[in-house]
Amino acid sequence: MGVQFIADAMLGKLARWLRIMGNDTLYDTSLDDAELIRLARAEDRVLLTRDTDLAKRRGARIILLDSDALLEQLSQLLCLFPAINTNVPRCPACNMPLSAITKQEAWGNVPLYAFAENDSFSHCTGCGKYFWPGTQWRRIHTLLTGISRVDKS
Repeated sequence: MGVQFIADAMLGKLARWLRIMGNDTLYDTSLDDAELIRLARAEDRVLLTRDTDLAKRRGARIILLDSDALLEQLSQLLCLFPAINTNVPRCPACNMPLSAITKQEAWGNVPLYAFAENDSFSHCTGCGKYFWPGTQWRRIHTLLTGISRVDKS
């Protein structure tokens, strides 16, 4: 199944990107430190944090991220967990796996420009959102490829 993560409230952008990369990543800003530790332990998740006090707590696998910068955080995680870029995306909003759908199924559910410019689409059965490999996805893919190359050199 791979590594499952739980991100603290300071790491919303990282949680979103980990989901896009295909990683089961819990993110809930209402959880306090004790709840994060309990969930990480109960569900065998790696707890990601920038909080040095939280990182000192025991009872769960905790990774203290060295940087506030997203790309540096991703780079650190790719060094620790080289297989986290699974290319099986999850919904960046709700963490459910995305399902590939046909172009006909996307008709009427995506903007016309997206429908005209793309042939592949995904749908989230959790929250109902639709996704396609637009400009943002190409930018993300380019950045992740660049990080992977730097880490392997």
